[in-house]
Amino acid sequence: FPPPGKLVLQYGPHTTFGELALMYNAPRAASVVATSDSVLWAMDRNTFRTLIMQKMTQKRLQFEELLERTPLCKTMNNYDRSVLADVLVETTFPVGT
Repeated sequence: FPPPGKLVLQYGPHTTFGELALMYNAPRAASVVATSDSVLWAMDRNTFRTLIMQKMTQKRLQFEELLERTPLCKTMNNYDRSVLADVLVETTFPVGT
């Protein structure tokens, strides 16, 4: 860990911090000091985890629906499609690539 008071990272507008502490119920790795007037939002661990789980469930259902319409996966049972949906990673490519 860096010595106390050492600048490790500088955040700008619309950024987040502390999510690892919320996910793993661990102490924050660093303190945050505002260098100008700021507006901050705080979230408790249970709310954070609920939002993450809802988003993961939504994404999983989206992938399962995609797999159900994919000819290669039509013969798979629901469980196998569900397992496959859990490991899919969404990637976006710029137009023309």
